[in-house]
Amino acid sequence: MLEVLSIPTTARIRGHCYTGGLALASDILVGGVSARLGDTHGQLGLVPIWGVSVRLPERVGRSTAKELMYTSRRIDATMAADIGLVDHVVPDDDLDKAIDGLASEIAVNSPGLIGSSRRRSSITTSGVEALRLTPIVRCYVAVRLT
Repeated sequence: MLEVLSIPTTARIRGHCYTGGLALASDILVGGVSARLGDTHGQLGLVPIWGVSVRLPERVGRSTAKELMYTSRRIDATMAADIGLVDHVVPDDDLDKAIDGLASEIAVNSPGLIGSSRRRSSITTSGVEALRLTPIVRCYVAVRLT
């Protein structure tokens, strides 16, 4: 589970990301312009068990989360950024570079402080592996559903 890690994680979202509890478990979400996101539990008749019903309201607020959950509406990456569902939107061809850049920025900071801040944060998401082991971190959670 990403939540138990003491190090930050990033989610790389390209293409379709529906009913994405795993993506929402990451600290920083970066979407390619082709990304389309949505909570499709209601449309598919599924019970949300991966935490999307808790994580989505944390990211976008209760009212917006309810609307997305009740309608099963799919939104593009730009709209997702506008409502706070993703943190950054970049061209699809720059997605890996954007994630590597974030990982490099994170890696130069104090691993102890990052771990401590992460554990004390009210955010229920988590970490890039091996901050204390490598000077530049290139590990991340890649969520690609195409």
